[in-house]
Amino acid sequence: MPPLELRNLPESRECIYCGRADNLTREHVVPRGMKGTVTLPKGSCTSCAKVIKAFETMCMRHTLILPRIKYGLHNHPKERQVSFPVIFTDWSGNETVRQVPIEDFPLLWTMPIYEYPGILLNKKPEETRFGIIRAIEDKASFQKLLKLPGVKSVKAESSKVSTWTFARWIAKIGYCYAVARFGLEKVKSSPLVDMILNGSQYPNYCIGGLNNLNLILSSDFTLEPPTNEIFKVCLLDLKTFDSGISFTAVYIRLLPMLSGATYIAVVGEKF
Repeated sequence: MPPLELRNLPESRECIYCGRADNLTREHVVPRGMKGTVTLPKGSCTSCAKVIKAFETMCMRHTLILPRIKYGLHNHPKERQVSFPVIFTDWSGNETVRQVPIEDFPLLWTMPIYEYPGILLNKKPEETRFGIIRAIEDKASFQKLLKLPGVKSVKAESSKVSTWTFARWIAKIGYCYAVARFGLEKVKSSPLVDMILNGSQYPNYCIGGLNNLNLILSSDFTLEPPTNEIFKVCLLDLKTFDSGISFTAVYIRLLPMLSGATYIAVVGEKF
């Protein structure tokens, strides 16, 4: 159950993204396909909902589809695949593609790793970076398949990910959560709105993680320990490193039970 302050939220009189007052539909903070239960009644117009559905579907049915199916988070008919292809190589070098049931599939998925949001580092948007990709694999499942008779190696395709698209989705979750907590009037001027509707050439300006990418070559990711949660979303009060200006931000961690990375969505100067 969501906390008390996020239950029975009032209906919005306008789209939280563009301000239209007609054809409004509910908006999920975290999608149902990630077991999200908090919704903004009449939160978005059908036009904005269509834009959001496009990039949200990309993240849910490509970037996170393998762990979601493996752990039973899927609920749409298009996500009910029960097996996935795996390439087996025998000791003679011959390759064979076999369908492996999802319970035995060697999970390999990718998530973006971002640097700390540029706005908190007093950087200009053009001085920020777009992030890198980190692969996460279920080593136990790979080892299980390697024990099959005659198998020398096993290869599975990872999920598809776009760091720009993923950052846009993180912006949407962070913005919706801020609207749910503070109300639309305090949040509607957030720079996240334009990023959600139109994308951004510099997503790392308002969206980031906990990492210093200068250290990435040493494989030093700042990752929090696994928990049994599907996701975690909460508010943060953060200050810029030099000027000390306070900002309201949203902490977002997806699939922490699988060592998912942590993201920060900066909503704006502290309300």
